[in-house]
This record gives sequence, C-alpha cells and structure tokens, in this order.
Amino acid sequence: MKKTISLFFALLFAAFSGAQTVTDINLPGLKTKFNSLQGLTRIIFLGDPTCPACIQTVADLKTNIFNQCNNPDLRGLIVWIHVQGWSSVKSDAVNASAGWSDSRVTFYWDSLWDISYGFGYQGGWAGCNWAWDIAMIYPDTSTWPGTYPRAPFYCGSKTGCCNGYNITTLKNQLNAIGECTASGITEPVLKDDFSIWPNPATGQISLELPKDKGKSSVIELFNMLGESVMKPTDPSKIDVSKLPKGVYSVVVDQGEKKYTARFVKD
Repeated sequence: MKKTISLFFALLFAAFSGAQTVTDINLPGLKTKFNSLQGLTRIIFLGDPTCPACIQTVADLKTNIFNQCNNPDLRGLIVWIHVQGWSSVKSDAVNASAGWSDSRVTFYWDSLWDISYGFGYQGGWAGCNWAWDIAMIYPDTSTWPGTYPRAPFYCGSKTGCCNGYNITTLKNQLNAIGECTASGITEPVLKDDFSIWPNPATGQISLELPKDKGKSSVIELFNMLGESVMKPTDPSKIDVSKLPKGVYSVVVDQGEKKYTARFVKD
C-alpha cells in the first residue's frame, strides 16, 4: 500500500515537473524497442535510480550529450533497474527521470533485472556480469538478433566493466562516427557515403571517396576512444597493420561536408 501511494505522488510530481513517462519493461520488451530503432544511433543507460553515481551519469548524458547534440537520429534509452542491496522501486525511477524534455529520450523501469544474476548480459553487453551504471553506444546498423544483445560499439562504466566512465570520451565517440552535431554547428555529417575495403582488414585498406571531384579531402582515422590515430594522404593505400585490433572510424572532411564510415581491424 505504501509503495502504491509513493508511486502515485511520484507520478503526480512528474506530471507537474515535466518529467517524461517511465514505462515498465523487461528484457524481451527492450529487445523489441531496440530493434524498432534500427537506423538510429542508440545510447542505452543501465543503473539503479537510488544510486547517486547513476543519477549523475544520467545528468551527464543530458547536459553533455543530448543538450549539445542536435542530431535528430540520436536516441537515448534510460533503463532504471533494481540492483541487489538497494531498495529502489518505480517511484524512484520516476523521480530520477524528472527534468527532461527531450523527445529523443525514453525512460524505463525493470524491477526484475537484479544484479544477482548479472542481467543475463554474459557474452552480450561487454561481457559484464555487473553491468550497471553503464552507458553504451550502438550505431544505427546495430541489431539484437538473439536472446541477449551484442556488445556495444563503445561503453563506459563506473563499475569496472568495459572502459572507465568519462562523459567527454563518450561524446568523442559520437563525434568520431558523425553522430553528434554540437549546438550552433550546422555542418552536415553524412554517414557511410564511401566504401572501405577490405573490411575487416589486417594490413592495408583503400577508400572509394565521395564522388565530389571539385572538393579536396582531409582523411582522419579515430579509435574507439575517439582519439585520432592517423591522417593518411593517399586514400588508395592506407597502412593499418600497426593498429591494434578493434573498430575504427574513418572521417573524410571536404570542408562543407563530412563523411564517415567504419572498419574492423583484425
């Protein structure tokens, strides 16, 4: 009874504070939602709504990414979960979601995702058995074909999974794949508008650049941390043999336009 009353007042508060609706969801439901957004880049957050660090991560996503990235094809899925040892209920998720007014971001609550069984992410989301307080980037081509999701393009976590959490690095990842246009910047970023072969690659790659012959191109390669690793001058012969294995973004800058595509280094 107390929980019902608490949830009622939390929902009433949310209605007056401008918070978005928090929807009940489970793992199959999230899979359906994830796949329905194919063609859009998704940021998925998992965390407990009574965890101060988790609430701060969501605030960082709001301030540093969604408030600064004008890309209409960017989506945020904030999934609040009950973590073992915490006393979180849905009303906490409603309170933690207050203050957002971005239609690209949706909020969810799953009381069954208890950390005691690792969320079932083993071999999936970064192979993390303790995947909470974690933010993950899935590019527009990502799908969720099986029971559990695939590993993300990039993830940051405060709990030891995958990469350490850094909101600047997370934003750099979006910039590197052309998914974040900062406020006030109108320069268009076009995705996958040129070819890279072979892909995956081990030694050398070649680019078939956009067919805009009147434009000179500046080429730059970025790793998964958003760090520049190479600025080749010959698109037909780019030696990647010394790069560590992983996913890389290639950005072609033609002044008024930028193009980006990805390849895998084996």
